[in-house]
Amino acid sequence: MLLYSSAFALHGEILSLNITISGMDCASCVTGLETKLKRMRGVQSAELKPEKNLAILQLLEGNTIRLERIRDEIKGVGFTPKEAVIAALGRASQEHGIWSFTVEGTNQKFLLSPLEPGIARHLNPGKLIRIESLQPTPAPNMEPTLELKSLSAVPSNVL
Repeated sequence: MLLYSSAFALHGEILSLNITISGMDCASCVTGLETKLKRMRGVQSAELKPEKNLAILQLLEGNTIRLERIRDEIKGVGFTPKEAVIAALGRASQEHGIWSFTVEGTNQKFLLSPLEPGIARHLNPGKLIRIESLQPTPAPNMEPTLELKSLSAVPSNVL
């Protein structure tokens, strides 16, 4: 699905994050993690829903939070971060036929795989885009990967 919109922030960043978390069976640990996430610089709001094994974060414009930092906070209280659905601004690039997405402001890079048929033709290397994607649970010693669900071009007149 390809979406276009002209309402975008001016910075590259992760905009929102819904992350599945296993092991949220300790109520005080859930409260502690929610407090830690809310106190992270760049987090606008954080809500944990232990009954759904889910954390929902909205991030501030201009944040430089890296996804692995949020995962580390979750691990730090004894929970296990799993797959995440993210919305982010950044730029796509292609090298040796392999597409990647870099979140600006963090330079965090993700491989884009698999791309739905026809979606790659809408990726313009170097142009700012907004994506919504799924990040499967990261495998040890593997490059982080995003499964692209949608992308939107950011009009050049808002840059």
